[in-house]
Amino acid sequence: MKTYKIGDELITKCLSINNYGNGVSKIDGLLVFIPNFYPDEEALITITEVHKNYAFGEIKELKVKSPYRVNSVCDHSSDAGTCPFSDITLEYENKLKGEMVKNNVERALNITLSPLEVLYAEPIQGYRNKVTVFFNKNYEFGYFKEGTHEVCPIKSCVTISDEILQVLKTISILLKEYKVEIYDYKNNGIVKGVSIRRSSYNSKMSIMFLSTKCTKELRSIADDLKELYSDITGISVSINNNDKTIVYSDKEVALYGNTYIDEHILNMDYRVENQSFLQVNTNGASLLYSEAIKMAELTKEDTVLDLYSGAGGISLNVSPYVKEVIGIETVKSAVDSANINKYLNKVSNAEFYNTDSANLKSIIKDKTIDVVFTDPPRSGMESSVIADIISIKPRKIVYVSCDSYTMARDLKLLTMGGYSLKEIKCVNMFIKSRHVECISSLVLRNISK
Repeated sequence: MKTYKIGDELITKCLSINNYGNGVSKIDGLLVFIPNFYPDEEALITITEVHKNYAFGEIKELKVKSPYRVNSVCDHSSDAGTCPFSDITLEYENKLKGEMVKNNVERALNITLSPLEVLYAEPIQGYRNKVTVFFNKNYEFGYFKEGTHEVCPIKSCVTISDEILQVLKTISILLKEYKVEIYDYKNNGIVKGVSIRRSSYNSKMSIMFLSTKCTKELRSIADDLKELYSDITGISVSINNNDKTIVYSDKEVALYGNTYIDEHILNMDYRVENQSFLQVNTNGASLLYSEAIKMAELTKEDTVLDLYSGAGGISLNVSPYVKEVIGIETVKSAVDSANINKYLNKVSNAEFYNTDSANLKSIIKDKTIDVVFTDPPRSGMESSVIADIISIKPRKIVYVSCDSYTMARDLKLLTMGGYSLKEIKCVNMFIKSRHVECISSLVLRNISK
């Protein structure tokens, strides 16, 4: 293999896209990953990083351009890495994401799949119901540059609504006026950032400052915000005084109103606390859950286990179709939200447990589980949880994932444990970003359903 060094320039062709949305080239046997480079394009690139078996590069001059390229809708993606697909059509983005998922599953299971269906929901811009940004010393808000605590300021964002952007701009001005000290990630300062949820159901907003302490200045800013914006129904502070970028904490102080928003997903109403998980695209979540429920082929006699159940997004929407739902979630505030949502929707056949999914056997005891839904974090399921699922032999498993690589890894273990992959669908809930949600259904072998 030829040796390359930083600064080398060479012409190469893009072969595919990897999980991070980077173009993949192979030069003299060396894999080179290049942002904003799409299949069949050709470019003069500059090598920017060199590792033992791979390298990174950047486009210096595009020689052959994809017909699917359009003018970028994002002015900060190159620094923050938020929207690697900001300069291609939505149709092509969906195609590439489907291929990413397909390739991961094929490699893990050593199978050949047909092209995967990639669904999406309107709107395709301003779809985020939650936004978290951080501040720099100039009180500019934005996202961190990849791998750093350096803030990449944003003026606008294709995924954020105008209403949230306006509030962020006001918060930036107020922080500066009150001379609030910005945290520098060297354990100095006060305010790290702010998280805003906005309901797609009633347009109400809840604001949570991310701070090392609750100060009189933040209380004054809260007073100003509630006077300026009638659609802000709650303001709080999540207090975390260590030197880590942690959005949530065990201590949240309410400064005004509620610490939640009300939302509506499919046929259910949800009260979502600031520190609870909710899919950031509400209409996309409705589409995701409806597809997952279809793939489960539920009956009124089924007992369902919902792992990593969050605020009950899947559990409660499943409840009308089955005999019983058991939800397991490790985050207490999410379980609290799930129980409130259960009450709001008058659901009587769902129970939620605040414990780790690794304890599923102690929760279900001697019950027969017919269907398992699992929607784990990006890291996927623990091997012990997979082993427990295999041991209780549900008829069907529906796996919802935001990372097709870890999903494929887990699917391999499940298929080795007696399950067959039946179907995979994708939902592009994070348009322009590199992320895509996947739904896989597996059936116990020798079971007809």
